[in-house]
Amino acid sequence: ALPGALPQGLNSPQKVNYGLYAEQLSGSAFTQPGPERTWCYRIRPSVKHAHRFQKIDLPYWKSAPHVVDDVISLGQYRWDPVDPQEGLTWLTGMRTMTTAGDVNTQVGMASHVYLVTESMVDSYFYSADSELLVVPQQGKLRFATELGVIDIEPQEIAIIPRGLVYRVELLEGPCRGDEKRGIDGEMLLLNLDIEGICVSNGSACTSGAVEPSHVLLALGRDAEQAKSSIRISFGKHTTKEDISRLVHSLESVLSRMFTLV
Repeated sequence: ALPGALPQGLNSPQKVNYGLYAEQLSGSAFTQPGPERTWCYRIRPSVKHAHRFQKIDLPYWKSAPHVVDDVISLGQYRWDPVDPQEGLTWLTGMRTMTTAGDVNTQVGMASHVYLVTESMVDSYFYSADSELLVVPQQGKLRFATELGVIDIEPQEIAIIPRGLVYRVELLEGPCRGDEKRGIDGEMLLLNLDIEGICVSNGSACTSGAVEPSHVLLALGRDAEQAKSSIRISFGKHTTKEDISRLVHSLESVLSRMFTLV
């Protein structure tokens, strides 16, 4: 960053140095709830009106729901590695293997395999659907993101938040691996909010904490369950009708989410 580009002592000043725009990166399953937030200081705001977009030809990228008419998914499937080819970047070397759910409702997942034989040049990418979980099998990649540089190789994973712009460079190749787009961990909260139900994450005594709640861990929950739990609060003005509505909404949301996944 240029000297003085990062504000000191405040996240969103009225005027950012160098004419930058302060934006908070949207939360995802891998962005901890509470006061721990990620701020970006961008040359252009993400809401800036844009034009002259053109659809590019990436025939092997698919988004849910993607249903192939002549494939009946009743049994297990397997596939061979992508044949070695030259000139494949992170964009052109990605192949979608399966999808579930619907990106229009922000509920679901997609699983891909990639083969990268050259770096991205003068091109960048970001996922507007969800976070990306990258599991390398062979080779070494570099993700040059807005928040810094991530080098990844086999026996490591990388998680790229939704909405983060990045470029993928080939360090040691060819590179193969898996890339998965999954359900937001906070989607249950968001879906309940749409239903008019307000809930929170974790336990009240660890509100805003990064680590899993020690209370939930003491109750025998593992770390993943503790992080994915929700907190429902009741007050003296809560009625039986409110509780019935909560139960009905929770059953409806969970049924919809599990059906799509």
